[in-house]
Amino acid sequence: MKSNRILSVASVIAMMTAVSSCSNYEGVDREGGKLAVRGVIQQVQTRVSNTQWDKGDAIGVSAAGKTNVEFVTGNGDGNFEGTLWLLGGDAQAVTAYYPYSETVTADNPVISFESPEDYMWASVSDVTRDNPQADLQFAHKMSKLSFTITNKAVEEGKQTTGTIKITGAVVSGTFDTVSGAVTTGTTTGSVSADFTLSAATGIILPPQTTTSDLAVEITYNGKFYQGSFSAGELMESNQYNYTIDLAAIGESTQLTVSSSTISGWTPNDKGDVNVTETELPLTYKEAADVAVGDYLLTDGHVIDAASSLSEETKKRIAGVVFYTGNEHLTAYESVKNNAPFATYMTCTTGLAVALNNANEEASQFATKGKVAFGDFFIEGKAIYSEESVNYFEPGFGAKNTTNLTLSGFNTTLIYRLIKESDAEEVDFAINALDSYVQSVPFESNTALSGWYLPSYAELMKITEVVAIVKASVEKAGGSLISYPDFDTSAGDNTPSVNADSDFYWSTDTRSSYLYWVSPLVSDSEVNAHVNVSKLGWFRPIVAFTASSAE
Repeated sequence: MKSNRILSVASVIAMMTAVSSCSNYEGVDREGGKLAVRGVIQQVQTRVSNTQWDKGDAIGVSAAGKTNVEFVTGNGDGNFEGTLWLLGGDAQAVTAYYPYSETVTADNPVISFESPEDYMWASVSDVTRDNPQADLQFAHKMSKLSFTITNKAVEEGKQTTGTIKITGAVVSGTFDTVSGAVTTGTTTGSVSADFTLSAATGIILPPQTTTSDLAVEITYNGKFYQGSFSAGELMESNQYNYTIDLAAIGESTQLTVSSSTISGWTPNDKGDVNVTETELPLTYKEAADVAVGDYLLTDGHVIDAASSLSEETKKRIAGVVFYTGNEHLTAYESVKNNAPFATYMTCTTGLAVALNNANEEASQFATKGKVAFGDFFIEGKAIYSEESVNYFEPGFGAKNTTNLTLSGFNTTLIYRLIKESDAEEVDFAINALDSYVQSVPFESNTALSGWYLPSYAELMKITEVVAIVKASVEKAGGSLISYPDFDTSAGDNTPSVNADSDFYWSTDTRSSYLYWVSPLVSDSEVNAHVNVSKLGWFRPIVAFTASSAE
């Protein structure tokens, strides 16, 4: 049974079930009666009726000299099944407790706890062999704080779940399964629970009289709310009810906690609690701990993919990590002594992809239908090196492009040199990139390559982890579209006629008029090359070294 379930009052139904044994017991005058157990949860002032037990709930039953026999309600209907035989004609006492613990014995009937549970206990005294039905009325032995959290100013699309934590109350104690008595301990601590807006959420505590205020903390929608309140005396089997409204007041958001009537247990309405809002502090990752799906901020720090993202934090996110390591550095060995490439050599943590496309509309890659960047590696050109012939051949083509290491940074710089030389027009590619650079700038003194257009190999790195990356992108408010309907049935890895814009451009050429592209589908074997006259999308990426955690 869930500790925060709102339980109903049910009338005790006398369900007399005499189950006969098929075995004879030596030394007795007749067969015994098998104990049948029905349990209902005692409550008062209830207004609604809910299922009291969960399927599979187990209780510990003691009777007829047997201690802690496990009984289970298979259907969650309060009818418990177990094996305990009653012999003789005298009335016998039956006790039971919840939840069942296998550690309970006749010599050790007390359960010690350091964190509270919804302990319950019941007993009857008139069960006999001829009437082996035990109708047990379970009573809560702990106290309960019930919070109904609302947001009257909630915006459409905002999350509806969060976490509440209460600190400062005693959380330890003992539960005697023979007498049902709970003895409150001395250890104070915190108790947390997940909540859904407008639904009651329970915090279970041992009975106690609080002598100082309890702290309440709420994490919701990337924000942190805190405050304190006086709980006073918390009695056994009583529920103390609060309603908290996460509503904006002035320049800050203040929680208004007011009384409310909640079904279940014995309700007690409590007073108001004032709780104020602050931003959750961000925890920055060290470079060695960065993982795929984490967020790269514009200041070079990296935060975990599981972080709560406030609107202010989302504004600071530049991209999502899709690759960690420094394999990308090997692509620049042949040109590392050239000034245009030197800045990239310090970026060793990994690569991140932008939250959105560089252009709002699909664009052609080049106006003239070709970019002869292979010619820029011939002797006498600005970026020539002897080793470059291992990658590019004179003219338009690249050697074995799909097996190249990660090299989009190089080729993006080549396009810039080509554009500056007026040898070819690459306006669509560079203009789209420059527009994104201006709209998503990085702060100074960060170890970043700056935004560039990815190579085919880098697009495939995204493809390998696209589900993780896409989830993080969308959580941060971006959009990463993949195209599962990308059709290569036309042969030679070319897309269908109706698939003119369902891919992302790489910077790698296959010939004077074909470029390698990717639809970012989860099957990493899917690849294609398309004519530069087709429409595609630009997706910037960045290499980075994560700033040290502060």
